Amino acid sequence: MSGRLKYEEELGKHPCCPPPDARESEATLYRFVHEDPSHPHNWSPPALIRPSRSVGCAGYALSFFTSAESARSHYRRNTDKRPNFPKIVGTQLATVPISREHGRLTPGSGHVDLFEYRESILQPTASVPL
Repeated sequence: MSGRLKYEEELGKHPCCPPPDARESEATLYRFVHEDPSHPHNWSPPALIRPSRSVGCAGYALSFFTSAESARSHYRRNTDKRPNFPKIVGTQLATVPISREHGRLTPGSGHVDLFEYRESILQPTASVPL
């Protein structure tokens, strides 16, 4: 991988973006996806899904969870507050192996952001209903 980030121009508009503690690493993470594997929201950051929404640096990163339990808890909280949440993020939970070649991950317990490299192609190993 080249180390060049997707959305480099947009990221450059935000100070310290990606955050300095975002590092290449390996992990098995979880992400909300739609049942249709080709759905455009599956691998798009929030800034592209809802451009009218005010987003900062993280708006150009992909949101992941460090455990299936954290993801399900977040999903339940958001669907209770926002009935359209499943239409935006999907109704499936994908297990996604992340390698150093995919980009830079922010540290976190529960939730992390992936700032993808341009050539990154993410492939879930499994997807189950939420």
